[in-house]
Amino acid sequence: MIGYKLVTHQTGPEGVEVKQVMLAEAKDLIKETYVAVLLDRKIGGACLVVSPQGGVDIEQLAESDPEKIKRFPLTGDLETSFSQAAQFLFPIESENVRKQARDQLERLYTLFKSVDATMIEINPFGLTPQDEVLCFDAKLEFDENAAFRQAEIFKLSENEDDLGSKIAKDHGLNYIKMDGNIGCLVNGAGLAMATMDLISLKGGKPANFLDVGGGATSIQIKVALEILLKDPQVSSILINIFGGIMRCDVIAAGILAATKEITLNKPLIVRLSGTNAELGMKMLKESDLKMETCFDAEEAAEIAVKLSK
Repeated sequence: MIGYKLVTHQTGPEGVEVKQVMLAEAKDLIKETYVAVLLDRKIGGACLVVSPQGGVDIEQLAESDPEKIKRFPLTGDLETSFSQAAQFLFPIESENVRKQARDQLERLYTLFKSVDATMIEINPFGLTPQDEVLCFDAKLEFDENAAFRQAEIFKLSENEDDLGSKIAKDHGLNYIKMDGNIGCLVNGAGLAMATMDLISLKGGKPANFLDVGGGATSIQIKVALEILLKDPQVSSILINIFGGIMRCDVIAAGILAATKEITLNKPLIVRLSGTNAELGMKMLKESDLKMETCFDAEEAAEIAVKLSK
């Protein structure tokens, strides 16, 4: 398996290279259940989400049989929550099985807190013919704000990141690769989401989420543009900037700097608005770059979709 491409719904059609393999002892199962520890905004803390029906798509189960899923808060009497959850998971099994389940749930919650997780999902949380309660498959997500405390964990993700994600992370950019073909370079998460919505509204598909933030430097703009230009999936690039803290002339300087070192071989559409927008546009128009410029975001999205085809 090492060296081969693993393709799943989570990796996308491009897949990821297998660099590490974990070996685990195989066990038979006589019952599969579902357990997750996650943050719940409504209760202001962690909760257990459990179902006696595991090994299935939990989202589909929530729609078809919502009564088979229960939530137990982990903000008050923890022992009661663990016991009630174990009873719900294994109602007809022995007390020994339920005690094992309680112990496992408690350990999962301890792990959840110790690694600054935002979610731990066990599917299936299973029972063997020998009455052993075990975690058979797991998915963990971590709070990026706690990366300074969990350096060893976040270092592991570097092996899984694509090159663009690694470069973006090294330069303080927020970048998520998607399956569309229109590259987006935006400042601010809200504007980035709105830009992606505009692209979809105009009949296109965004290739990424790329937020350079409110205080990006011209070097960061250059790096962000290089990431999009080097992505073979991208067929046009939309730069949508609202100048508040970020000055539009800084964006323009970053674009000009990037195109001096990398070939602009894809249609580029630039929309600037706000602080120094006119100056930024002047800098771009006076250059010899071939690009489309405008002050209206909807018009820019429409042009980006048209030029991507």
